[in-house]
Amino acid sequence: PESLGELILKHVRQVSLVEEYWDQDITSEVVCLGLLRGQEIGWISSFDGKLQDGPYMRVDKQDETHAALGACLWDELGNNNLVFGTNGLTVDPLAKTSELATAQFSELQGRIRAFLQNGQSRSLLFSGPPGTGKSTGVRQLARGLRLRTLRVEIKMLAESDRRGMQSLTASLDTLVRALSPEALILDDIDRVQEEDKLLHFLELTKRTCRLVLASANNLGDMTQATLRPGRFDEIIEVTKPDANVVRALLGDDESLLTMIGHLPMAYIAEFVNRREALGREVAVDEIPRLLERFKRSKSD
Repeated sequence: PESLGELILKHVRQVSLVEEYWDQDITSEVVCLGLLRGQEIGWISSFDGKLQDGPYMRVDKQDETHAALGACLWDELGNNNLVFGTNGLTVDPLAKTSELATAQFSELQGRIRAFLQNGQSRSLLFSGPPGTGKSTGVRQLARGLRLRTLRVEIKMLAESDRRGMQSLTASLDTLVRALSPEALILDDIDRVQEEDKLLHFLELTKRTCRLVLASANNLGDMTQATLRPGRFDEIIEVTKPDANVVRALLGDDESLLTMIGHLPMAYIAEFVNRREALGREVAVDEIPRLLERFKRSKSD
């Protein structure tokens, strides 16, 4: 992506213009070479220095150059939790949120650690309706395992047309190879309707990442080719919000637990926000509207 190219070139040293490819016209594009942490890269630039295409790496130095690229990107962003999406490569804001530990995901943490310590990579797909805590559980897992993470906004794959898919796939391929994240996070992969888009990316992640953590709301929308063990080692159901987390949010208030304890986590969190801002009485009075909103969402 252009934004990443510009970011990379900030770290290039010993830049030179390859004059044999320049016609001496300052309006023409030029071919440049430079060193990125000791690795030679090239790119096409306007004469005033604006990136036009690239950067490129030497075929026989791919591994070394990918490593140099990744080191520059991690250092530039200064964080162990990144997201690649419509805004380019940035620090992942969702990784900063602190979620309460659930019993299911706490148990999984020890299980995954055993595989990783044995030198085995792992890929898990969490399935269940929206609001059951899949995404927060995934982040809890990665944080508990102290892994360097990259989250990919899967909607880019879901929304890209066929013409833009080749460019996006190449970008993701380069990015994952360069960053080599220990854990890759993919939310709502069932949104990708064209199977070949997803399968190609899953193959790449299995080869390059120690841990792949994905979530899906509806497995019925996915094919068996995507769900087979070669793609995901385990498929884990998350059917309802964790009881301990719900009680921690609502407190030992049995009336509240009865009224809204069964709702998806997003609705419970919204009630808690209203209770903190408006007081318990107002928040409780507004529970019927939350319940009605939940019923409408189910019917939709």
